[in-house]
Amino acid sequence: MTAQITDKVHLMGNEYAICAVKGADLFRPEHVGMTPYGMSTACWRGFFCEYAVRENTFLLVNLGIGVAEPERPKVRQGKGKPLNGVVPKWSASEHCAMYEDLNLPVEFSGKLLVGTDFIRELYVHMGFHPAHTYREVYEVVIEAGTVTNVTDCSEKMAQIREAKMNRRDRPLSKDPVEIRRWVQERFSLEYEDYDD
Repeated sequence: MTAQITDKVHLMGNEYAICAVKGADLFRPEHVGMTPYGMSTACWRGFFCEYAVRENTFLLVNLGIGVAEPERPKVRQGKGKPLNGVVPKWSASEHCAMYEDLNLPVEFSGKLLVGTDFIRELYVHMGFHPAHTYREVYEVVIEAGTVTNVTDCSEKMAQIREAKMNRRDRPLSKDPVEIRRWVQERFSLEYEDYDD
């Protein structure tokens, strides 16, 4: 397995990895009639997003999406399926169709945990890296596509990180059920609220 490409968000003048999501209607290709295809072992779900917050509006600005083999020549010829008026370009480096400068409002309602300054020593070669593996973490509250609150959670994540340092990030036993649970957690971006 491979660590997965994370979605990004530009917020407060910086770029952050989206570490966890709580809520509905974050962008999914299926919502706009697209079927993503896995691009590599680093992108099993077949797409990655880059968001931005501009004047408190949550926007999808760039999208990379894996397309089926029969569709690739169309994308290479500049005839791929448009999204928000943008025709994709083929990205040889990412092996996908790239939609740039979409500026598509996303009617997401919920919370995101976003992080920067990843701690390399906590790298695991599988799934998405959880919020506590970043030194700087924020919780972003969004209501119907409008950012309503941003809270610094870095100290709370440091406490969680310290509590987890006593055991390696791996299944606690060789039991197949435990291993399956651990793998599912590594590929999940869902989270519960943290106690203050």
